[in-house]
Amino acid sequence: MGPPAKLIRRDQQHVEDLTVVPEWIPFPSTVAYRLYEVIGIHDCMDPEAPDFFRLAKVIEGCRFVAIRSCAGLEGDSLSLLEKLYQKPVVPMGLLPAKVNDSERAENRDLLSLRQWLDEKIQNFVLYVAIGSEFTLSQDEMNELASGIEKSGLPFIWVVKTKDDPIITGFESRVSGRGLVWANSAPQKQILAHPSIGGFLTHCGWSFVIEGLGLGWVLIIFPGGFFGSRVGGKTP
Repeated sequence: MGPPAKLIRRDQQHVEDLTVVPEWIPFPSTVAYRLYEVIGIHDCMDPEAPDFFRLAKVIEGCRFVAIRSCAGLEGDSLSLLEKLYQKPVVPMGLLPAKVNDSERAENRDLLSLRQWLDEKIQNFVLYVAIGSEFTLSQDEMNELASGIEKSGLPFIWVVKTKDDPIITGFESRVSGRGLVWANSAPQKQILAHPSIGGFLTHCGWSFVIEGLGLGWVLIIFPGGFFGSRVGGKTP
């Protein structure tokens, strides 16, 4: 996003500026938005107090910036932030959440789920979870279902509801190969199972950290990068 001085003027600049690698990144990078992503970001902002402006004011008013990350993962970016912000940037580590024994014991669904996973080949099951706040469009749901089906892999796909007609037809076609799980799933326990081999998710940092902490291959769905949309605005 750049230094605070540029962030404050961001709403006065062309949206196309965010579709190219920023000039202030000194190392090789492909980080840039697609045009439809930038338009979506602007559409869900409060025009009287854009997210860019609020972020700039927070950075200007603080004494240091704490980041839930580590130098081993994002060393170049953390060093760059210090130069852009002109403030100390403190990496706090990934801070992954741990599963305790009581959580395992209290989850009734976990036993049947674990039995299903135990029957699968190690490092072969794809786990798909886009997050509870980010909502896929019908076209995105259809494309994701089609991709999962064509992959031929065993999978667990967490969805908000099974009432979607796309899910109804999808479940019948992949019966026996995968599980469609409605509402909240015991994600940490699923990801910890040795049969899991990959994790398809949105860019929510907590989800990414859970996958990284267990060493799984991450397939990142870019739609949720800037934040989940709730009520038409970014929370």
